[in-house]
Amino acid sequence: MGSISYSNAIIPRLDINKERYCSIANGLSFIAGKHPLDTISTSSFIYNPNFYIFKDVGIKQIEKPYTHTPRNHLIPPSPPTIFENDVYVCTNALLKLRITLYTGCVVAQNAIVTKDVPPYAIVGGSPARILKYRFNESTIKRLLELKW
Repeated sequence: MGSISYSNAIIPRLDINKERYCSIANGLSFIAGKHPLDTISTSSFIYNPNFYIFKDVGIKQIEKPYTHTPRNHLIPPSPPTIFENDVYVCTNALLKLRITLYTGCVVAQNAIVTKDVPPYAIVGGSPARILKYRFNESTIKRLLELKW
């Protein structure tokens, strides 16, 4: 977490990069991990080694023996979620992983953000959409030149 940034939310992830002057309200959540959709089952027994009961079971329906495939081979690790500078995330926002909240943006209360948020945009809704920009285009350009 960068200088002067703070969070009132518990952020249980290590793959989040937060730059300077970010303000994060209570209730921040992230859309849960993705289950594989192209395997015989979406259940975590396909990739979770804790399901040893299935380790050597043959699956007659597809006439192949079951083999454990580690999760990182089915679902590659995701790049970090990035909060650039001066980002404000309001109460109970829900974010998709691997997105970027660009400098100066605001995520409204209860928004469900599924894609990157442009600099100085205010987004809200489900799924979140741009409601307006905090400043006009020339002011945004000047602010981005500050490079925080």
